[in-house]
Amino acid sequence: MLGEEGKFVKGPFIEITQPFIKGKNLMELIANGVISEEFFALKNHFPLERPLHIHQETAIKKVVEGRNIIVATGTGSGKTECFLLPILNELMREKEAGTLTDGVRALLLYPMNALANDQIARLRDILKDYPYITFGRYTGETEEEQKKAEELFYKTNPDVELIPNELISRQQMRKTPPHILLTNYAMLEYLLLRPKDNEFFSGENAKHWKFIVLDEAHIYNGAKGTEISMLIQKLKERISHYQHNHLTCIATSATLGGGKNARKEVAKFATDLFHEPFYPDDIIESKRVDLTNRKIHGVKRSSKEYTGLERTKDNIALYSFLKDDLNVIQLQEILQSEPQLLSDLARKFFVNENLSNQARLEAIVQLVNLCAMAKEDQESMPLLPARYHVFVKALEGAYVSLYKKRLLFLDRRKSYKLPDGNVVVTFELANCQRCGQEYIVGLTKDEKLEHADADVDIEGMNRRKPEFYMLSKPEEAMHTISVDDDELIVVGSDKAKEIATDEYILCTACGHIEQAGKKRQTNCCNFPEEKYIKVLKLKIAEYTVNTCLKCGNHTPNIVKQFRTADDPATEVLTRALYPCIPPNKQLLEEDDFFRSSESIDENLLGRKLLVFSDSRQEAAFFASYLQAKYNNVLWRHSIIQVINQLQEYDDIRIDSLTNAIVKYGKQKNLFEPGLDDIEKQKLIQTILIKEFMNSERQIGLEGLGLISFVPEKPNKWSNLNINSVGIHNELNFTIDELWEIYKVLFNTLRELNAITLPDLVAITDPAFSPRNRETYFKIEAEHSSLGNKILGWLPKDKSINRRLDFIQKMYRQKGYSKEEVEQKARRLLKQLATI
Repeated sequence: MLGEEGKFVKGPFIEITQPFIKGKNLMELIANGVISEEFFALKNHFPLERPLHIHQETAIKKVVEGRNIIVATGTGSGKTECFLLPILNELMREKEAGTLTDGVRALLLYPMNALANDQIARLRDILKDYPYITFGRYTGETEEEQKKAEELFYKTNPDVELIPNELISRQQMRKTPPHILLTNYAMLEYLLLRPKDNEFFSGENAKHWKFIVLDEAHIYNGAKGTEISMLIQKLKERISHYQHNHLTCIATSATLGGGKNARKEVAKFATDLFHEPFYPDDIIESKRVDLTNRKIHGVKRSSKEYTGLERTKDNIALYSFLKDDLNVIQLQEILQSEPQLLSDLARKFFVNENLSNQARLEAIVQLVNLCAMAKEDQESMPLLPARYHVFVKALEGAYVSLYKKRLLFLDRRKSYKLPDGNVVVTFELANCQRCGQEYIVGLTKDEKLEHADADVDIEGMNRRKPEFYMLSKPEEAMHTISVDDDELIVVGSDKAKEIATDEYILCTACGHIEQAGKKRQTNCCNFPEEKYIKVLKLKIAEYTVNTCLKCGNHTPNIVKQFRTADDPATEVLTRALYPCIPPNKQLLEEDDFFRSSESIDENLLGRKLLVFSDSRQEAAFFASYLQAKYNNVLWRHSIIQVINQLQEYDDIRIDSLTNAIVKYGKQKNLFEPGLDDIEKQKLIQTILIKEFMNSERQIGLEGLGLISFVPEKPNKWSNLNINSVGIHNELNFTIDELWEIYKVLFNTLRELNAITLPDLVAITDPAFSPRNRETYFKIEAEHSSLGNKILGWLPKDKSINRRLDFIQKMYRQKGYSKEEVEQKARRLLKQLATI
């Protein structure tokens, strides 16, 4: 089921992105008088000789003419240049005329501070040698006082020089308003309300406003669009009393546009947003090169003729070899129309060769790779600017049909069609994370058990508390739950240990459900009587089940649905994908229009991965989450590597292993810079103790069966007589078998933190969370008032713990009655604590 093709993974698909049609370069625009000659002063940061994209050239000319424009080009198309170049040009024209005084000329509005921060960094690099144009970012992150602002600047930009034309404090910007002001619409509203910020909108400083730029304009629709429209109107009214310049309005978006049919609607959207006229001709869209627009009598090559070409270092020669290749031309023609599934694409090539499907696939991948390397010159796009896409679907639940024969489905479905044509309902499945007991989850509506997601709010959250039903036979359930005493204390719950249940009758055909013992008035559906089963409904107060009705384990959210959480799934995909990205130490000028002078670490140029999220909060925390999870994998891998190197030893102590891993980490340069030897020792000890405590039982090294921890057997143990150790040996185990029992019991102690830690390690370290509190043992359990946890070797009466449960299983296997098991197991466990 999991391996079914296309079930969870589709692809890879291959897509090509044709290069943008080129326009004139800045040098030509200067010569034609379109832009100022002052751009020569920026030649170290602007490639004056490089052609602009045609849509950039068009945008510059329209803005210079005073037209309002909408830049509706895709991501990576150079939208920023479409408004930044004409704004800089206007400021340079003022400098030439001697009228460049203090005061805002251009307002750049961003939906997020992160976007404003990126733009500030670009302006800093472009204008560091051109001090005449000032700029500043005024957001919630901007400090009031200059001294604090400078401290924050050097803290967040440790290797960057503060240039005089970047204004970084609120005081500084009020005193001399910057020519280019960057903010967000929430802060703009505050600026317009607060009297102390009048300097931006009144008096001499307000006479020169010329541009309003709205980035990511597509998000300002509905109520938010109305708000921003009113805000812009309020701004225009404030500054209209002091200046009479024409305001040029610019909107940018990667998703607005949509062809000729949508132009009128997009123009109307922008007109309503800015209260300024926009026309369909003012919508700037990108234009791409038609790769198939050539008549060529080319060469048809076999797959073998491409072998070894990937070793060439001359990309230009490779271009000459491939540009007239009929296979390449066919690739361009096919892919220009729409993306293709790679396996489908491969079947269209080398059809006259006797190749297996795998060999054909490898041949087309090789050809695509060669075309991606081939360039007409070093600044050109590749002959085939291709990229691969793989779509991975998250697990959205497991669903089961219970009618007669249980059938499991891993795709979301509400019903299942039987072979005879009849349709029966399905139920969402959940299970206990400890014992695997199955439950079904749903909501009752009109005496029918429906899927819980049938009643969710706009954010996908359940409006009502889901209902959980246990699928075992009622007699198998523990109606009075004996919760594991260890778990109850460690988790810190003081709630009652008993879970109330009600017995229900469920129709597996139509989903009808009613309490057992209630007399049915009518037959719920036309299926035969064997459709009914008994289930136990859990009476719970929360949205989650924290105690399993079968095994009694008490852990938060112990019964879970089969849903893939966003962060873990993304982290696993990222970790799998990142090493597969080919190193590329060449920073293409095509990707760096402004020729950033900042030095870039070669390691950063090697591989880059961009991860998107629909949630800003998830996006903010994902990097640290990924780093933490990657470090876990990195050090676990290192532990295994070192243990493999030490296989010649019969046993390895944790202290010795710590030293070996520290040495290995130094050799492989795995430690973060700045750690001294003691900090490295502490880090490795903490990692090993976390593994020793087995806090991540399912994904830790011990849980995966890669390592095991065993206590050291006392030297005199083998000489002991089983009859002289002071226990009732009704199970007739040997002295060696008794040691095996102790090993199991000792494991429960270390997994509950009842261990002596190395001097460098503190149990309060967040690495041990949520069980980062000290634990002690007595014969009987009790709660401590000191914040520590005192557990009992023996559970309280009518309770259970893992040690007693283990001993009880041994007695049950020997055929003892339930009463004998409970009595004898408790007695033996107490004796084992006193040997």
